[in-house]
Amino acid sequence: AYLKKIRVLIKEEALKAKVSIKGRYILKSIPNSKVIFEGKNLQEVSFKFYKGFIQIGKARTRLKALEIIPSNQQGLRLDANHFKGSVTVTAQKKGLNFINKLYLDEYLWGVLPLEAYDSWPKEVLKAQAVVSRTYALYHINRNKKRWFDVRNDDRNQHYKGQDFERENSRYFQNTSLKSSAEYLSAHSCKETT
Repeated sequence: AYLKKIRVLIKEEALKAKVSIKGRYILKSIPNSKVIFEGKNLQEVSFKFYKGFIQIGKARTRLKALEIIPSNQQGLRLDANHFKGSVTVTAQKKGLNFINKLYLDEYLWGVLPLEAYDSWPKEVLKAQAVVSRTYALYHINRNKKRWFDVRNDDRNQHYKGQDFERENSRYFQNTSLKSSAEYLSAHSCKETT
């Protein structure tokens, strides 16, 4: 498995979103990574934008950013979709951003079914997998100073979490990382005359 992580903007400038977690979880403040809460089985708690800060349920905080970290990979739901990894919540000017941080492989499992049809030939699916991985790696390297690497819509690659993984999700595992690496190194060099 490829251990690089990607940060995906899954909800942008939202006034609220409901979060549920099966199993244990922790909430950490950002940037100091201080644990602000530990619990088990969070039941549809609203995260709201309130006067420039994050409100959790009825509790108003002075937090501008926090990370929700479930103890297992199957337990975090944001509104209707389940996500692997953790979710960072940031207060922006007009609302909250929700950013899913997960392993690149797990992200690609959710991308490929939304970018290619299962009925397409196997070799086309493999090619799409290389393109999707290369695109993601490019944006990971390009956006290190931002809160997120890619968006989950038409502006980047479609991604809706683990509920959308399909049989074709695994095709990228049989493709070479070398092809993505070769592309990145070839296109990251400036031409000189």
